[in-house]
Amino acid sequence: MRIAHFTLAVQIFFLTNLLAQPGTFDHTFSDDGIALIQAGSQSNIAWDMEVAPDGAIWLAGVINDDGFRLGLCKLTSEGSLDLGFGEGGYVAHQIEGHPSWAYGLAIQPDGKLVVAGQIDIGNNNEMLLVRLLPDTGLPDTTFGENGAVILPNTYEARDVIVDQTGRILLCGYIFSGTSARFYVARFLPNGQPDGAFGQGGAYISSYSPADYLEELMVLPDGKILAVGRTIESTFGGSFALLRLSENGVEDPTFSGDGLAEARITSCENCEFAYHLALHSDGRIVVVGTSDQVLAVARFLPDGAIDPSFGNDGVVLEPIPIASIGRGIVVQPDDKIVVAGYGWTAGVPQHFFLAIRYNEDGSRDLEFAQDGLIQEDLLQDGIADFALCAALQNDGKILIAGYSVMHFLVVRLISGLAFCEKEDEISTDQVKWLCNPVRGPFLFLQVHSCENQSISLSIYDPAGRRVETQVRQILAGPQRLEVDLGASLIPGVYFLQVHFPSGSQTIKFLVVP
Repeated sequence: MRIAHFTLAVQIFFLTNLLAQPGTFDHTFSDDGIALIQAGSQSNIAWDMEVAPDGAIWLAGVINDDGFRLGLCKLTSEGSLDLGFGEGGYVAHQIEGHPSWAYGLAIQPDGKLVVAGQIDIGNNNEMLLVRLLPDTGLPDTTFGENGAVILPNTYEARDVIVDQTGRILLCGYIFSGTSARFYVARFLPNGQPDGAFGQGGAYISSYSPADYLEELMVLPDGKILAVGRTIESTFGGSFALLRLSENGVEDPTFSGDGLAEARITSCENCEFAYHLALHSDGRIVVVGTSDQVLAVARFLPDGAIDPSFGNDGVVLEPIPIASIGRGIVVQPDDKIVVAGYGWTAGVPQHFFLAIRYNEDGSRDLEFAQDGLIQEDLLQDGIADFALCAALQNDGKILIAGYSVMHFLVVRLISGLAFCEKEDEISTDQVKWLCNPVRGPFLFLQVHSCENQSISLSIYDPAGRRVETQVRQILAGPQRLEVDLGASLIPGVYFLQVHFPSGSQTIKFLVVP
């Protein structure tokens, strides 16, 4: 018999916001909850969005202004253009004079902006990595060559992140002959390839005839998790999760070979996974589409499908139109928000979609109308596309994409409440605590069966460890007061509690 020497139980308590129903458009954001931004003379698409520590909203995508240009747009926290950035709130670049696109965006701790995408050089698509200055939007000439890194013999970079040491990782896919391959590369802060990662700074897969990556993240332990799809020659596509060690090698502790797959339906070559998010306990949720039906799958931390979610680990959204899920966030209460778009066969209009699920995959009926927003945002019959999602520092939901060929950002009320004082409900070994955290301290209830030493580590979403504390605790239940430190700016963080016999990670939100 294995005897547990400790029990740690941390639960998160959220008060229902009675002033506005969750899923309501936030009318304090751009007057009606919907911000439309015209940058340049033609079309705009926002493929990625990041919320800065100061609350600014950054969009990365493409601006078609007499040619495709890598576009970056800055909004205030309330949805208006920040006219102090670039050319009236945005910049548009053709790198080396070639058509350029941005698909992924990351913000460095110093505020510089790293953008990943694609450049078309003589009808050859190559991966592109650019670093821009946060005030002017001009290329940072200390990075790569004149602010850019172009990777020859590649194809498309879909996402980028900055790890805890300032190294830059991108993911996407390349072609080996006619076969697509997962591609993950790591760069030093100056834009040079990191030779300690993979082979010569890059990892290239060999799993199946076609492998595509869309998004990646660095986990608190330094491992790298990426989402995409695989296509086998004997059957159609599958949702795919790839986990690499910190040095760019497939992690055999994850699904046996570093690759976890989920076949959603039996359709041929019609399953696409686009984005991923983490629960506070490390479970992984993935959103995409299968046979033109919005699909969400959940995996356990070891890569196995989670049978407690939906129907054997999968939710197929039963709305009566074709649909695609593109963005996903997990709230601090472990509810799941998915964004995407839907359409009716033969009709050119596309509808904005936002859905919130409970932790078990059931619809959250307190959100919008029966958990679903299906909306023609401008009531004009023109297509609305939601492509990415994020949580603002105050817990409100941001969804970005494009509508009428403008950049689009929508803000929704989440219903998360912020406590001015501690609200507690206790059971034998569980204490419910108010989260998000407003103030310098986070409070935990710990029950230990013996006197022992534990450590508390705080990580930011990029996996950077920002605080470590060691505590001596006594046997029995006790309350711990964790000093978050004056330098901990508003945003989402992870707290990892290490006991001699194990550890637990929880997610919390710091607000101003």
